[in-house]
Amino acid sequence: SHPKHLFYEVFHGLRSLTAYDHSAALLMYDPERDALEVVAEQIAWKENVTARDDQQGISLFVQYGSADSEASAFGHHWACGCSAVGLLNGRDDDATGLRVSWVELSKDAGSGFDANETNIEFFYKAQVTPAVSLKPGLQWIHHPGGLRAADDAMVGTLRASVEF
Repeated sequence: SHPKHLFYEVFHGLRSLTAYDHSAALLMYDPERDALEVVAEQIAWKENVTARDDQQGISLFVQYGSADSEASAFGHHWACGCSAVGLLNGRDDDATGLRVSWVELSKDAGSGFDANETNIEFFYKAQVTPAVSLKPGLQWIHHPGGLRAADDAMVGTLRASVEF
């Protein structure tokens, strides 16, 4: 299995789903930790295709990470999702997104894990002023902390950002 081939397959798959060429991709390999990370993002739709600085649209992304189980508690990690900017009329700078994540946790003796963890997250970022935004979010976590006996968790968050 060659990381370069995996990278190109993921990237080509995203591009074939959409008609847009704009994308971002990252492939990192750390030989000391035997860790690989692949991230690919593709714009699926833009409101104004000709305006380069217009952020309104929908993007898709996938992430994959792998590490040596002797060096990390995380063996494999998959995530995918979408984000959108300016979906609501009059709210051109607001953003929303959905992310699904799954992580394979080490079951080695002493690791403290006996299950893998799944996370689904939704957020909405309201741009209150050009410098201030509020970002409520909601997460559902299956087997939180990698513990089979742990009840599923529903977590609400509220983040405030101020740019200077």
